[in-house]
Amino acid sequence: MNNAKNDFKTIRTFHELNQEQYAELIGISQGYVTLVENGRRRFTEDLRERVMRELRLTPDKLERILAIQAGYDAARATMLNQSNTTRPS
Repeated sequence: MNNAKNDFKTIRTFHELNQEQYAELIGISQGYVTLVENGRRRFTEDLRERVMRELRLTPDKLERILAIQAGYDAARATMLNQSNTTRPS
C-alpha cells in the first residue's frame, strides 16, 4: 500500500466508523488506531489482514475504496485551488 497510514484511516472513514468502533472491530485499542492514523505506528500486514477480514473486504474491493477516496481527494484539491485563484481581491 502506498500511503498505509492514510489507507488505514480511509478504510475507517469509508465505513463510517469512529476510532473506538474501528478499534473494537479489529481488536486493538483506540489509542493504537490514533497512532497508526498519525503515522507513529505502522499499518502492518497483520493489521491489514484483520481489517480486511472483519470488514469482509476483498483485495479488489479495498483497491476500489482507496481509488474512490483518491478521486474525492483530487477533486477537493482542484476545487480548493480554483477557489483560491478566483477569489476577488
